[in-house]
Amino acid sequence: MQRPGAAIGIMVAFATLLTTTCGAEPPTADTAGLQSVECPAETVPTELEVTCHRYPRNDGHLAVAVLHAAEPTAAPVLVIHGGPGGRAVAERHHWLTPRSPILTHHDMILVDQRGSGWSEPSLDCPEVDHLTSSLHDAYRACRARLVAEGIDLSRYRVADIVADLIAFRRSVGIDTWSLYAISFGTLVALELLRTDGLAIASTVLDSPLPP
Repeated sequence: MQRPGAAIGIMVAFATLLTTTCGAEPPTADTAGLQSVECPAETVPTELEVTCHRYPRNDGHLAVAVLHAAEPTAAPVLVIHGGPGGRAVAERHHWLTPRSPILTHHDMILVDQRGSGWSEPSLDCPEVDHLTSSLHDAYRACRARLVAEGIDLSRYRVADIVADLIAFRRSVGIDTWSLYAISFGTLVALELLRTDGLAIASTVLDSPLPP
């Protein structure tokens, strides 16, 4: 596959995200709306290509990292982090050092859920760090601040996270992918299976929470 210059780097970053067959040339993904950015947090030493992006969504964006497989011949794997309030993009080293066998043939897509990690707006609460002796007051202050900033907290449910991921899948032209979900992320994965099951090839639920 040709790798054009930075002017169309977004298309290159996602060209291998689609399901392909052995020996087949990966098709070009529809990457409208994706923005390439410098990967946040520490640089992780790896011989694989790692690209980071922003996916505009409603009044903010989702942070995305793509760990490109050595030989991408199978469906990409979406990593659904735990929490709520966990992160995936900054934890990419878990898959790269040592390199996960998944990355032999599968691209891995790490998406920070809305309100989490490097996605914006962030629901991180610095108030808690300074008020550890009165956590309840800190959380109330955090909630009040978020509401005052115009953030609608009712839009951060599992159903909203699932809608983000389905919209992302369709935007980049992925027909099917596999899921790897951790902790709270397993609730997201179960809802994805319920609402978008035809697009899911396989699912791993790590430390699942009851539905």
